[in-house]
Amino acid sequence: MLPIVTPIVLLTLVFALDIALSSPVHPCTPYAVKDSHVVPRKWTRVGPAPADHRINLQIGLKQSQFDELERHLYEVSDPSHHRYGQHLTSAEVDELVKPSDDALELVHDWFLDNGIDRHRLEYNSAKNWIKGNLDAETLIAIDYPTPLIAFTIGGRPPFDPSAPTTTDTNEPYVTWLNYVLAQPDLPQTISTSYGADEQTVPYAYATLACQQFAQLGAGGITLLFASGDSGVGPTRACLSNDGKNTTMFLPSFPASCPYVTTVGATKDFAPEVAALDPANNFASGVGFSNYFPHPAYQDPYVQDYIAGLGRVSVPDGVGRGSGGAGWDECEYADGGGGGWFGE
Repeated sequence: MLPIVTPIVLLTLVFALDIALSSPVHPCTPYAVKDSHVVPRKWTRVGPAPADHRINLQIGLKQSQFDELERHLYEVSDPSHHRYGQHLTSAEVDELVKPSDDALELVHDWFLDNGIDRHRLEYNSAKNWIKGNLDAETLIAIDYPTPLIAFTIGGRPPFDPSAPTTTDTNEPYVTWLNYVLAQPDLPQTISTSYGADEQTVPYAYATLACQQFAQLGAGGITLLFASGDSGVGPTRACLSNDGKNTTMFLPSFPASCPYVTTVGATKDFAPEVAALDPANNFASGVGFSNYFPHPAYQDPYVQDYIAGLGRVSVPDGVGRGSGGAGWDECEYADGGGGGWFGE
């Protein structure tokens, strides 16, 4: 089987619609369509794309030694391990995640079968990829004079609609990751306040993004993500998007990825509790991932938490799983205010 992760095609509206309704593979080969995605709302088919239209086609290949990369990540991140703080270099990370020669040859053959010469291909370094203003001002006020770098990425990623989220407002994390992984120098800490319901992010896309987060982590970059704003899920909309409308908790991604640091919000003292503001429809996001298992270091905490639920009635499938558990850390975050042009 061709070890290709979700292909991402950057193209015009007209071309996308035409290709979405036709076969993207050579008819004489054993290849098959791995994933397909819904046409964005308000798009209409107007006809075939021009024959001379140029496409920037990006194909992600399976990382050959991700298990080994994960081992390094946990060792250099564990204060009790003798390798703590001995992060990998970019070259060492690239060596672990580069695809196998067989995978590259299969992709090259596929291109040749479809009339695309090798000299037209470009690779990244590992060869595995053919509310911002308020957040920034808050960081500047707290951390001055620490330098601040803002990343802004356009576009939208693959998307699976759900009851609470019918329009693709998700962030193109893989586009951003491909960019930052190619940079020679990066900040030691990168904080992101955006996220999405995990189930709206196609599994293959989420897996690829999560593995690329691990690449940054193994190199010593701390990735902070907000846990979310809807508790275990939006009110009256905690339903699966697989066509069954099963009642379930809706964790947030990338907060659900085990290779990032998920930050939750608390309020009050003695006891300190999860931040909740019903008047503004806010509850700090929590929950277990439905995509990724929790790492071994979370075992005792997750087991204690589950045991502490006691006789609390939780329907099957909505919160007693083995997925990655948020939060990793929490901050007091109750009663913040903001102004915009005097309002």
